[in-house]
Amino acid sequence: MKCAVKMEIESGFRVGAPRLRLVSTLCLLHLVSSTLSAESRTRTSHPYSIHSSCAPLSLADYILHSISVAIPASFWYNRRSATILDLDKTPRGTTVKVGMLVATFCACTIGGVLMAQQGIDNKGGYATANAEVAVSGQGGMVAIPAGSFMMGDSFLEGDEHEQPVHAVLVSTFWMDCREITKAKWDEVRAWGLTNGYSDLATGEGKAPDHPVHTVNWYDCVKWCNARSQQNGLTPCYTVNGATYTTGFDTPECNWLANGFRLPTEAEWEKAARGGASGRRFPWNDSDAIQHSRANYNSCPSCSYDTSQTTKFHPAHEAGNIPYTSPVSLFAANGYGLYDMAGNVFEWCWDWYSSSYYNRSPPSDPRGPPTGEIRVFRGGCWNSPAEQCRVSHRAAYAAPGNSGFGLGFRTVRMIPQADIRK
Repeated sequence: MKCAVKMEIESGFRVGAPRLRLVSTLCLLHLVSSTLSAESRTRTSHPYSIHSSCAPLSLADYILHSISVAIPASFWYNRRSATILDLDKTPRGTTVKVGMLVATFCACTIGGVLMAQQGIDNKGGYATANAEVAVSGQGGMVAIPAGSFMMGDSFLEGDEHEQPVHAVLVSTFWMDCREITKAKWDEVRAWGLTNGYSDLATGEGKAPDHPVHTVNWYDCVKWCNARSQQNGLTPCYTVNGATYTTGFDTPECNWLANGFRLPTEAEWEKAARGGASGRRFPWNDSDAIQHSRANYNSCPSCSYDTSQTTKFHPAHEAGNIPYTSPVSLFAANGYGLYDMAGNVFEWCWDWYSSSYYNRSPPSDPRGPPTGEIRVFRGGCWNSPAEQCRVSHRAAYAAPGNSGFGLGFRTVRMIPQADIRK
């Protein structure tokens, strides 16, 4: 016997190594195909699942798929028989054929386990920084991983309320990868008007794919509740224990509810930094800003504003104000978030206090308990470069105010049961 190991059964059915390799190859191809098909079904059938374009299935998923392939593969391998055990009437033949079936089954299953382990090692599971989330078919969100970051102005160039720089631990959460568009606002508002949200503002927007603006803080909070109920989720905001649907009351936030809400200042800044540390802007390859990166009002007197074009963005200074741009027109940051600098400012949950950084808790800070002004972040189409910095705190609007440069995006908590490790 040379390089090929041959097994001979008394019935005369010979199985050489080349044929065995062919069978193994077909089994593995079937395994990969069934795995990709199953992953695709998972993406479309689970309304709250986290997934990414290359996220692996879990180890348990691979084992199940491997078994589903191994059983038919083993039967096929012994396809010349009428039954599994009655292929050969001799005890020896029966033993060998059962052994072949078991070997094929084990090979497929072990192969699937090894593939799964390699995928988990390479990708780190499901809750990745750029994992996209399908939320009942309503636009994309990304998972922002839990972790600590340094919050505040490390360049010592901003206002005093951006100091001191301090470590903040933020729990994982989902965030809209894009600012809420006028089209999305209109969709949810239309649903809300027929479901108890009788005073949702019309909002403004230059085009359906531009960010909505001229919505105040109360409008955004009620809209979040409407979007939650539209998608069968638990609303976050209540007034005296009832879902906040109308009026200008100051709501309470249920932080454990699975519905949509505004981000806290800390959540917003962690997300805006995109996983980078000590940077001035949302991108991690430069501390300068140009019109090629964001829609803002460029001024050459600023040392880190190095745009070749000045004033309003030349591609969007058309027609009447505001000079917004379509959402996600510019490159995303490290977490897959668009327009974290410029386009429109974004409302946050927090009340404003100039001294809050001196006393904020180290984990999941949510702002002072009371106040007169709500914070917004990120800069807008009319903002100079200074206001587009990730540490900049805009604090000059009461919650009932609105404007051409003020919009929002939403976040959701990630239930522990949905976080795959």
